[in-house]
Amino acid sequence: MPTKKSLEDVPAQEVIDSPKNNYMISLVDNLKNELKKGEDFFDPNASVITYKTGIPQLDYYLGYRVNVYDKNDKVIDSYPSIGITGGSFVTFIGKPSTSKTTTAIQIAANIVRDYENGIIIHYDLEQACNYSRIRNLTKFTMSQMKAGKYILRQEVSTIEDIKRSIMRVYFEKTKNPETYLKKTGKLNEFGEEIEVFEPTVVIIDSIASLSTGFNENDKKDIARLEEVGSQTEKMRITGEIGRFFTELLPYIRKANITVITINQIKAKPQLGFVHQPAEILYLSPDEALPGGVAPQFYAHILLKFIAVGSEKYTQEENGFDGFGVKTLIVKSRGNQAGRYVNLVYDKVRGIDPVRSSVNYAKELGLTGGNKNAFYFNSDKDVKFTLTNIHEDFRNNKELYKIMFKNIIPELESKLSMLTEDDLEVIEEEMNY
Repeated sequence: MPTKKSLEDVPAQEVIDSPKNNYMISLVDNLKNELKKGEDFFDPNASVITYKTGIPQLDYYLGYRVNVYDKNDKVIDSYPSIGITGGSFVTFIGKPSTSKTTTAIQIAANIVRDYENGIIIHYDLEQACNYSRIRNLTKFTMSQMKAGKYILRQEVSTIEDIKRSIMRVYFEKTKNPETYLKKTGKLNEFGEEIEVFEPTVVIIDSIASLSTGFNENDKKDIARLEEVGSQTEKMRITGEIGRFFTELLPYIRKANITVITINQIKAKPQLGFVHQPAEILYLSPDEALPGGVAPQFYAHILLKFIAVGSEKYTQEENGFDGFGVKTLIVKSRGNQAGRYVNLVYDKVRGIDPVRSSVNYAKELGLTGGNKNAFYFNSDKDVKFTLTNIHEDFRNNKELYKIMFKNIIPELESKLSMLTEDDLEVIEEEMNY
């Protein structure tokens, strides 16, 4: 690659006639020259990677298109970056029994599944899970989980404990990049291959159950025991939760640690006759979230789960027991917020990607037939049943290709990206 020149070494007319990207900006050049050994303050370090959740509709609604450029600003590659951004804060909110925890477990498993050192640390503060349920949702083997692929923590784990465990993961990875840093095979916008540490996912269930530690030899801590449940103690914990997010934010991205927090929507008491505004956009005025604003403010992705009471499924009629779930994208740093993703929840399997995708195709008018002989319009001769859909897909894996052939083009239209024409700087826009 040719060495870039400083602007001071180039004749004025050549600077005017040549593309700016052929030269190093003098300020950056000079700043780099003044750095001490090991300092990299003026090198870009914002390359990120995304991971598929296993739910195509959710992935594309969260995703965006990446254009890869050469040194002359020509697009040499373009690909969809879909799913959950590695090393981010993700918050799932909703009322009880709306599939929040189940979805978090499934997504976490799909993020780390293909990585030798990819692990999940699940702080089940509500003590609601067990390894048999997790096996059903993740499809990990018991030997994988015993070896540490999925670490379920249910005994006392304070905010301080969780913070220390995340920092231990950070230091282990960053001190041993030769073991944990891997090439992804993906290029960033500058045409450089992205390297990231193997993923770690931390699940915290739930924000409302977080607590701080007590030192039995500290008189102040002993006095605090009398305040448990008081407004003073709740405010103190809220402050600690805020510090948890602000202190960890710089570290989780570098070490590729994705933190998924679960938060229960509570009824918000209204004082007097004047209704207070919603805490955040897309939340109802009568809904509140425990733990303060930090879990919402610092979340890179915030999803609200809503059970659809009118969409119920039974074993007798549909081949499984479950219900519909509307997932509202309240916040997304990669795509548009305010859109719904309609999913199907199976009480045994969790969120069902196959049934959800088939329903999506049905909504778009891409399917036909009846529940005993269903098909995609592009391949009417390849039929399956809705009641035994998983068995049919397992016996004929060509159905997956047919399904994706039908829905992926539609989903790609949901990606966030401007065209190259839209990226043109129009001088007239600034002439005011």
